[in-house]
Amino acid sequence: MGNMAVEIEAQPGNDPGTEYGILFRYDAKQDSKYLFGVTLDGQYYVIKWVGGRHSDNDPVPGRPTSLLKPGSKNRLGVIADGSTISLYINGTLLRTFADDSLTWGSVQVFVQAHGERAQVDVSRMTILTVAKAKLTGTHRAFCSRTISLPSRRRRIMGWAPRPRRMRTGFGRAAD
Repeated sequence: MGNMAVEIEAQPGNDPGTEYGILFRYDAKQDSKYLFGVTLDGQYYVIKWVGGRHSDNDPVPGRPTSLLKPGSKNRLGVIADGSTISLYINGTLLRTFADDSLTWGSVQVFVQAHGERAQVDVSRMTILTVAKAKLTGTHRAFCSRTISLPSRRRRIMGWAPRPRRMRTGFGRAAD
């Protein structure tokens, strides 16, 4: 996917050092990707990997935000439209930046542990075209093409889930 809108709904456990988020424009052949992540202490960031190496200049270095709800479900969203990338937390536009170095790739959920373990319950992942996201408005954009994760696969222990079924049509509207 090149241009796309993606949102996940996830609730982290209380394991110190847990980070989670959206890996997007991932090109496995080139080992290049963006990671939009959040931490349990209320930070968000975007890092970029090119050719298997961490880029010298992160598009968004770690910054605090009050939009994350500690101990609750949070919605993280990305709209990648050409070189313009917009980041959302809980339906609110957090930041927009421009970077045209990575233009295509897959989308995944990531969980990272800086301690002994990391646990995140991912209950929803929604993928839309940018046109549909803009047409419906960003606060309601993520309401179709929802990937439902079976309950036994929702607990993430440092790996990305593989969805078993796809539901199309209108899903649950954003808050």
